Amino acid sequence: MSTLGGTERTVMKDERQTADLPLATYRVLDLTEGGFNRFGRVLADLDADVIKVEPPGGSPTRMRRPFSQDRADPEDSLFWYSYCLNKRGVTLDLERAKGRRHLKELAAGSDIGRGAGRPVPRDVQPHMEPGDAFL
Repeated sequence: MSTLGGTERTVMKDERQTADLPLATYRVLDLTEGGFNRFGRVLADLDADVIKVEPPGGSPTRMRRPFSQDRADPEDSLFWYSYCLNKRGVTLDLERAKGRRHLKELAAGSDIGRGAGRPVPRDVQPHMEPGDAFL
């Protein structure tokens, strides 16, 4: 599946009632890594539309232990799934102008952004004040 020129994938969607969850109208752009992924997980659990941005080859967090059945594979990291459940994902190469352009488009359509643990290119957030949306 493709979104804005990147590769999109959904990270396991929890089956639950969402009608009355408080963040259903918000979109969150998540560029975090490691334990910072919990930021987006909490918002996704409250039904925000969280989009996890990963570099080509996937997030380094996908190779974090423990692994399902002790198989070191990016699709089997239990750490990854515990922090990224309920998020959508897109792969973008932020080293290239096309990847940064797609990230700008995603940022323009997002209410909240988080980049802790991974640099967010300055040209992606020209319309945002520091601390305003990207924390």
